[in-house]
Amino acid sequence: MKHFRRLKKIETSPKLILYRGLNLPEDEIELLRQNVGKLVSTNGYLSTSRSRDVAVRFANKVLMEIEMDMKLETVICADIADTSVFNDEDEVLFDIGAVFEMVNCVEEFEDINDNSNMNKILVFKMKATDKGSEIAKE
Repeated sequence: MKHFRRLKKIETSPKLILYRGLNLPEDEIELLRQNVGKLVSTNGYLSTSRSRDVAVRFANKVLMEIEMDMKLETVICADIADTSVFNDEDEVLFDIGAVFEMVNCVEEFEDINDNSNMNKILVFKMKATDKGSEIAKE
């Protein structure tokens, strides 16, 4: 909780864009596509990076781009960059049960391995949301 408070204090923008690169099989990618327009929840902690370049290094086919509104009440994230073993990852961790709205999926091209070869990557744009807690209250 200390890191969450610190993140809120140091963050000058009311919104934060975070990234997570994934290497998923086609069937799981298809499941993600089917969830566009829906709410999804994490069943564990979700590690993300402030750096798109860092996340792209981990991506084989999928990049999640997450918009975090720092005014949300129920979505907790912590800046753990200064406690992480990997300092260059600029890591932000979402708490268990964080809820996201899957906004859309777009195809982009990235140089994934810094070898000047452009690879197709699916970018799933997501927004952290309090809607999950609102539904749970009903």
